[in-house]
Amino acid sequence: MRTLVVVLALILIATGLWLAFWPAAKVTEDYIALWHIWGGFFFVVLFPMYSWDHIMARRKWLGRFRVVTLSGILQLVAAAVLIITGVLIWLYQGQVWQWVLEWHHWLTYVLAAALAGHYLAPKKP
Repeated sequence: MRTLVVVLALILIATGLWLAFWPAAKVTEDYIALWHIWGGFFFVVLFPMYSWDHIMARRKWLGRFRVVTLSGILQLVAAAVLIITGVLIWLYQGQVWQWVLEWHHWLTYVLAAALAGHYLAPKKP
């Protein structure tokens, strides 16, 4: 399930950045938005299940503060807030407070950096 969650996160990051930075033809933008929305639906379901399982399997590591722990906490918080802000944006068709859109955008970078840091961090128990 880890691979699926990481792939979904990468799809969401890529499609979100595409929508934010590269204006495209209306048809292309609609398809990219659909990928982002459907990827988000699957992420909303899979990420909490995977996170719970992952944390419970590595509880002994949480007592020690290391890069892998910090990056995992950053991933968890960033993904949770991205999910909440993403649902708000979806429900209100983008007509939400500006800070919701900004948090959704900026936490994308936090999630990407935390994913990279978590992957590269040493994982000795």
